[in-house]
Amino acid sequence: MYKIYCDNTLIYDSVFEDYVIGKGQITKEVNKSGSFVFTIYSNHGHYNLIQKMKSVITVYKGEELIFRGRVIKEAVGFLKDKTFTCEGELGFLFDSIIRPYSFSGTPAELLTQFITEHNSQVDDHKKFTIGTITVTDPNNYIARSNEGYESTSDNLQSRLLDSFGGYLFITEGTDGARVLNWYAESPYLSGQTIEFGENLLDFTKTNRAEEIATAIIPLGYEIENETTGEKTRLTIAEANNGVDYVYNADAVALYGWIFKVETWDDVTLASNLKTKGEAFLAEKIKQSITIELSAIDLSLMDHNIDTFRLGDYIRIVSLPHGLDDKYLLEKQTIDLLKPDNDKITLGYTYSSFTDTNASVNRDNSGLIKTVETIRSNYVTNAVVDSQVTELKSLIDQTSASIQMTIESETSVNEELRELISTTYTQLNNTFEFMFKSLDTIVNENDVDTRAMFSEINKYIRFVDGNIIIGEIGSPFVLKLQNDRISFLENDVEIAYISGNKIHITDANITSSLRIGNFAFTPRETGHLSFTKVRV
Repeated sequence: MYKIYCDNTLIYDSVFEDYVIGKGQITKEVNKSGSFVFTIYSNHGHYNLIQKMKSVITVYKGEELIFRGRVIKEAVGFLKDKTFTCEGELGFLFDSIIRPYSFSGTPAELLTQFITEHNSQVDDHKKFTIGTITVTDPNNYIARSNEGYESTSDNLQSRLLDSFGGYLFITEGTDGARVLNWYAESPYLSGQTIEFGENLLDFTKTNRAEEIATAIIPLGYEIENETTGEKTRLTIAEANNGVDYVYNADAVALYGWIFKVETWDDVTLASNLKTKGEAFLAEKIKQSITIELSAIDLSLMDHNIDTFRLGDYIRIVSLPHGLDDKYLLEKQTIDLLKPDNDKITLGYTYSSFTDTNASVNRDNSGLIKTVETIRSNYVTNAVVDSQVTELKSLIDQTSASIQMTIESETSVNEELRELISTTYTQLNNTFEFMFKSLDTIVNENDVDTRAMFSEINKYIRFVDGNIIIGEIGSPFVLKLQNDRISFLENDVEIAYISGNKIHITDANITSSLRIGNFAFTPRETGHLSFTKVRV
């Protein structure tokens, strides 16, 4: 299902055992670079292939690209396993510098200017083309400047995203180019619904009111007195009956007076400044609600079902929680090896504080933060098995012995189903290989369907120049010595081969016995024939 490439070289495929990783987790968040952390072992065929900051790492779910970025950190463990930390491709915007500028125009024109300057400084695989932009300014005009030398990413955040919000989406063009889109609202709606009793597992709703303001003092462009040189800023007083602030009466009644200041350097008219202040206040009185939940992505079991994607609006239906609405998927964690660890965080903002949430209970006026945690206590309609195979290796060295263990453990829904291990132990005069196999046996006739284990331990020992092969619990052992091969039962030699001869106390021959050109052969009548055999 999942594949990882370093540039164009396959380094992991969940289908093939030759491409194994010990860990793989993707974390994605709206308008952020995101990260991908994975581990490879020292025996991996491409152990030394990955180069920090240069190699492009891509992760695919089926045919869909779900992560693209570069390695920014490498950690080597005790057993020489390497853990790589990658940042997503939005991080490429940190590699270019925007020189001092003064700009006037539209938000779309400024973004285009930033990306054009970025592309002029970086390698081809870090370049972007401009796609769809739906973010606009009410006046269709903004003024931005920067006297410093800051990265493209910092300028994009402080000069555009902080002011206008919106959502950045990177898509792929027909020519393979990376396309940067900037939407005022996400245009994507998931075809999969999260529903209580179906695929909703855990639920946490967080209501936050720390950023609420009930009154705003808007400030505009900077005005310098030609005589005194004193600098002041434009206020809304002349357009607001001499008052330099705007407020919301319902919010003040609910929360009291909470003042905040917001500055717009490009606004030169008091009327326009008042309009911007009122629009800003309308957002600041809203209560922010974040929903974090664990849900089964049903597309893992049925490819005809739409998968969860960052930036999607997803409908959540849960009558016990009073939910039936669409929420934006703002953060997503994908575990490549353990899908049951996947998590998604969805965000939502109340339309205002004058709705039922504000009027039903006025005692909530002192509430700053309410966190409701509800864990659903039910069995999902569809049984989802998460099969995980872990590979482990261990070296234990003391003054008396050295022991190395390689182990493969398979579990389903955290229940052990199979364990296979090989242990090599060396003493001063002997060494031993121990092969252990443990399988789960489910007794379907048992009322409680209890799981039992079938354990098999086989070994090869080298003692005083002899090789001993056996299975723990079995009375039979094969012993290879320099001058003979012995068969032992309960530590007693019952047969051996030496000097081109086999020595055995009793023999039970079921078919025939041949000696040279003669053979003893049983007849159908039950008698025994002694005949000459043609060569």
